[in-house]
Amino acid sequence: MSDSTSTPPSSTVTLPSSADTSYWGFKIMIGVSSNDPEGAQIAGLEAKDYFGISEMAGSASFSTVNVKLIKGIVNVVNKIVDETVDIATDEAAAPIMDAWNESLKALEDAFDEDKIDTKVRDGWGKAHDGGYAIDEGGVLVCLPQAGGPLYHDDFQLESGASDGRLPKYYPQGKAFFPCNKPGGLLYLQASEAGTAHVLAYDSKDAFKDNQGAYNIEAWVLRPDLMPAGMTFEEGLEKILSMPPNTAIANPDPGVS
Repeated sequence: MSDSTSTPPSSTVTLPSSADTSYWGFKIMIGVSSNDPEGAQIAGLEAKDYFGISEMAGSASFSTVNVKLIKGIVNVVNKIVDETVDIATDEAAAPIMDAWNESLKALEDAFDEDKIDTKVRDGWGKAHDGGYAIDEGGVLVCLPQAGGPLYHDDFQLESGASDGRLPKYYPQGKAFFPCNKPGGLLYLQASEAGTAHVLAYDSKDAFKDNQGAYNIEAWVLRPDLMPAGMTFEEGLEKILSMPPNTAIANPDPGVS
């Protein structure tokens, strides 16, 4: 693969510095293992960067048996400079998607699908009965100002969040629960430079009995580098429309 496309997925990816490039938008694929307390990590975020979630798929169980540590995966698939999308296209996109699909399959195969049947939550924290779990399950996004991954022990949801993980039910500024309900939060601005952690929500010492994974489409927007006259909404729309996204937003990791 050329430098203008992507590198094979790992549990950490580093965004290019704005001092070295004029990239202002990034689309990122993330596979979050539910039993990894560190989560997938996006390094190189800068103060004022917006980090958001656009799509999530997959399920995980938060009460099974002890499972060996499985690391998540993350990959930047495309980025924007000025109004030009810097991606691989046509046949050149195949290495990116092949590497991603192989990594996602390995993440899927690491868990026993037959045991993903107790305390099952999707990425939004929603259980099979339609309610939202308060103590565990779903995805938590921690921005650099959080100082690392946060857990139930130090970032708790209030009881009302059983109807949806709206921002009024948890502390603001350091992290957020992606919520696709009206009034929900899907992005947060970094107030300092550093690394974002995207992880399953659980108590710090409770990850070993989790099974399953979440497949996520995420994005980063650097407002100071956007083309003159472009609004935040226009910039976000352009990032979300960047191909390839059909293999990101709608795959089933095989763990539901």
